[in-house]
This record gives sequence, structure tokens and C-alpha cells, in this order.
Amino acid sequence: MIEAADSYPAEALHRGAEGRVWVEALVGPKERLLACKPVASSGDAALDRAACAVVAGSITTFAGKGSTEGLAAGVRRIRVPIRFEIDKSPPPVARLPLAGVEGPDVRESHQPPRRTLP
Repeated sequence: MIEAADSYPAEALHRGAEGRVWVEALVGPKERLLACKPVASSGDAALDRAACAVVAGSITTFAGKGSTEGLAAGVRRIRVPIRFEIDKSPPPVARLPLAGVEGPDVRESHQPPRRTLP
């Protein structure tokens, strides 16, 4: 799975849009992206437009993959689904409930135990 959070379109993220776009790309020598287009829409234009950016940013993932049938030497065609999904789990939060709290119980609980010599 390719995770590309920076490729999620802000407008789609704001609307909560999710979906899968099938993309067809032509990859040339040295893993150079020659062309890219959505071939099956997610139903959201912003996600469809962003799908090729995900492929371009992950082009080495597809090294050596794809079909060469009917293409010039060194060119391959790949078809890949790009799933745009919003992580709905809340980010982890560090909490320190006693931070900034004053009082004898709090101060005493943070002090190391006292040792008395016999």
C-alpha cells in the first residue's frame, strides 16, 4: 500500500471525500512517467486529478511492472487503483493532568522519599 498523505487534495479532505481512482500510466526508461490519466473515476474530481500525483511520487514502486504490448521499446503501461481514505482515528495525545497544578498533595507526591540515617 502506498501512503501519500501530502497528495490528498485539501478540498476533498475538507469535504470528507473518499474513493478509489483507477489510473493508467505510461512509464518510460529510467522509471520516467510519460503520461497518466484516470480510467475509472472515484466520483470526486479532486481525487481523480490527484491520483496521477500519487503515481508520479511513487513511480519506483512499479519498477519492471506493467504491459509492453503495443508500446514503443522501453515503455510500459500500468493500471493501478489509488485509494483515497481519511484516517478517522484521533491522533495520539500526550496528557499530563497534574502539569501546573499546585498544592501540598501534588508537591509531596513528586518528591523522592526521604531517607533518615540511623
